[in-house]
Amino acid sequence: MDVLLLQNDMVCEVSGLQNAVTGESLTAATVTVTVSDLDGVEVPAVSWPVNAIGDGAGTYRATLPDTMSLVLGRRYRIDIDADAGGGLRGH
Repeated sequence: MDVLLLQNDMVCEVSGLQNAVTGESLTAATVTVTVSDLDGVEVPAVSWPVNAIGDGAGTYRATLPDTMSLVLGRRYRIDIDADAGGGLRGH
C-alpha cells in the first residue's frame, strides 16, 4: 500500500504468505496490521492491531477504517505481523 486515503476505508492485503524455506503457503496464520507515524506512535481512533482475514490460500486482508486520524501530507508506517505457530513468524 503506497497511499493512505483520508476518510476512506482501505484494504491492506498480504498475498502469497508462505514458509520461506519450504515454499508452503501459510493458510492458517494470525496476521495483524498496525498503522503508526514514523516515530512509532499508533494512529489514534482505532484499536490496534487490526486482524486480517485469510482466504485459505495464503492471502490475508485487513480493513483499515475510515475513522483513522490521518493528517494530510504526513507519512505513516504500516506494520504487518504474521504468526503461523511453530516458529513461523514474520514482521
